[in-house]
Amino acid sequence: MEFLIAWDELVPRSFIWKFIPRAVLWSVWKCRNEVIFQQGNVDSALLFFITRFRIVSWFGTSFKDVHIPFDSLIGDLKLADCNGNFNKRTPPPSSWSSPPEGFLKVNVDGAMVKGWDKGGIGGLIRDGSGSVLGSFSEKVGGGPPLLAELLTIKRGLILTEEVGYSPSQRIILESDSTNALKWIKNPDLSTLLFKSLVTDIATRVEMKGIITRHIPRAANWEADELAKAGIG
Repeated sequence: MEFLIAWDELVPRSFIWKFIPRAVLWSVWKCRNEVIFQQGNVDSALLFFITRFRIVSWFGTSFKDVHIPFDSLIGDLKLADCNGNFNKRTPPPSSWSSPPEGFLKVNVDGAMVKGWDKGGIGGLIRDGSGSVLGSFSEKVGGGPPLLAELLTIKRGLILTEEVGYSPSQRIILESDSTNALKWIKNPDLSTLLFKSLVTDIATRVEMKGIITRHIPRAANWEADELAKAGIG
């Protein structure tokens, strides 16, 4: 039903429209095979997410000049039609900015290999001068890419505890995952699959008064490299 609603909300001759039927049928077919031949169970929340992930992946392959954050498009397919002239879009900032005085900044990113068999998470914490106070680059199990984004945010929060900071300092946490940050600000928006993890992160953020911000992927490249290195 949610796919029918999302489909109906698209504009006539939508750029992404043609990818929806194929992605839905392919995802349902693969799920059916897992249930029949591997005695698997139907997880409707995961099936919904995987189908939207395929839609956006296939759309991105066909429209390489579209500068819409991947996670944002998964959350709202209508963004594909917000501007038909993709080639004239202004590219996002491509450099890291230092935190203001009295703040430390944590940048995190997650990565999954094709097929979602395994992934990596990475992040680093820096002060106003850009000095790295601590970092991590670790392997995580398989799953949807958004799982890696949430796990790396949680690990980034733990990193702040490991590094330690004075009571007068505050923390800014930056991620390039729009959906992860949106869910942390409002856990009720998250899917059942990630609800427990999102709630845990949101509680930590609120207790410590941490500021969360979205950062363009190009400006988050150090964390991205650490995440990919963590895959092994």
